[in-house]
Amino acid sequence: MSAGSAAQRAAGRERPLRGMIAEPHPIHPLARPLVWGDLDRIMEIELAAYPYPWTRGIFSDCLRVGYDCWGLQLGLRLVGYSIQADAAGESHLLNLCVAPEWQRRGCGRPASAPRGPESWAACTSP
Repeated sequence: MSAGSAAQRAAGRERPLRGMIAEPHPIHPLARPLVWGDLDRIMEIELAAYPYPWTRGIFSDCLRVGYDCWGLQLGLRLVGYSIQADAAGESHLLNLCVAPEWQRRGCGRPASAPRGPESWAACTSP
């Protein structure tokens, strides 16, 4: 290390190293309809997030009867989901869950927004 770089650091003029500073980066999720192939991952999230989780049968029934079942995908990974029942001009939110490792990063904000992929806000990376 040169004396000049130590002097620059002491004076606060040294440039920070790029890529070495841990800063949160927004990640833009994909909202998509849930499919039968998502059930294993849904159960992983559900069991990790709730002390009294829904059963696989409940999720299967929701898919079978046609409830609005949306997944929140980041990259190739499902990190959250919502299940809603629509009837008589009303919508009832039955289950909303974000994987524990993605909680408190803004991923659940879309719950109060209009439905559809454009309503999902960006999450912050862990």
